[in-house]
Amino acid sequence: MFWALATTAMLLAGMHVAPFVLGLVFFSGLQAFRAATFLAGLRHGMQFLDRLRRWDLINWGARLKLANAVLLALVWAQIWPHPLVWWQWALGVSALILFGRFVRTGLFSRVFAVAAFLVMTEFVPEIRSVVTGFLAGIN
Repeated sequence: MFWALATTAMLLAGMHVAPFVLGLVFFSGLQAFRAATFLAGLRHGMQFLDRLRRWDLINWGARLKLANAVLLALVWAQIWPHPLVWWQWALGVSALILFGRFVRTGLFSRVFAVAAFLVMTEFVPEIRSVVTGFLAGIN
């Protein structure tokens, strides 16, 4: 995911060479890691599994999830229609977080969550008029 989101963010920013170079670096690094761990497994056998377990690669997933969240927010900011209105951004992100929570806890199926979000996007003009009227009344 990180690789795809980083490439998408760079392409949306107008870069064309950097995503290709990043892809080559990540692909080469992945192949080097696979070869090194294979050779170490051949050379050291089961002892290498203990050393590999100490690297704590599983818990690196949490760090990568945070990096993916930041990259996803960057991609959203790049593709969001301009001008960027803070309450529209907050409403969209809140809806996605809420639906993600419902899907994770099993309250909604993924299909229902996507359908409900798409239906909600149809009501954005009505929501916009209500919120702008409310904000104009405050000022």
